[in-house]
Amino acid sequence: MLEGLLTTLGAEVRLLPGVPDDPDRLDAALREALPSVDLLITTGGASVGEPDLVRPALRRIGASVHEGPIAMKPGKPFFWAQSEGHLVAGLPGNPASAWVTALLLVVPVLRRFSGVDEVSLPTVQGVLAEPLHTPGGRRQFFRVIMDRDGKVRLAGTQASHHVQSLAESNGLVDQPAGLHWPEGTPVQVIRWNLLD
Repeated sequence: MLEGLLTTLGAEVRLLPGVPDDPDRLDAALREALPSVDLLITTGGASVGEPDLVRPALRRIGASVHEGPIAMKPGKPFFWAQSEGHLVAGLPGNPASAWVTALLLVVPVLRRFSGVDEVSLPTVQGVLAEPLHTPGGRRQFFRVIMDRDGKVRLAGTQASHHVQSLAESNGLVDQPAGLHWPEGTPVQVIRWNLLD
C-alpha cells in the first residue's frame, strides 16, 4: 500500500524485512538501514504509551527523536527522527493510520525532496451528503467517498485498523476537533489520485 503511494511520487522504495520486538535486533536493523537511505519509514512499534519500541531504539543508536503525540486521528503515535543527516518517519502500525500519516506528513516531504515547490496536497470542493462530527481533543481525517456529483459520504467504519473503508475511499476530509458539520456543508476533499 505504502510502496504504491511512494513510487507514484518517483521515490525509489526498498522494502526491508520485518523486525521482531527485540531491542537488540531492532537496534541492529536501524543501524544497518539508516546509512543507505535518505528517508527511512517504519511502521508499527510506535505507540502513545506501551509498547513503544522504535523511538527508544532510535535514541539508543544516537538519533534525535521529535516527540509526539500528534493531535490527529488517525495517526496520534506518528513521529519524526533524524540521525546524521538521515530522516526517519515513524508511522503507526494500523493500516489506516499508516496511510493517513504517510499521505499527510510524509508525501509533502518527498515532494520537497523531488524539487516540487508547492507541496500541499490537492483538494477539490465537495458537499457533505451526511453529517460529520469530531469530538474535542484531536482533529479527524475522515476517509470518504466523493461521487461524480461532488457528494461526500463516509467510506465506512473509521477505526484505524479497518482496511475496507480505506480501500473504498477516494479522499479525506479534515475536520477540526469539536465541530459538527450538518449535511450540505461544503468541504475540501484531499484527493491523492490527483498527485503528480
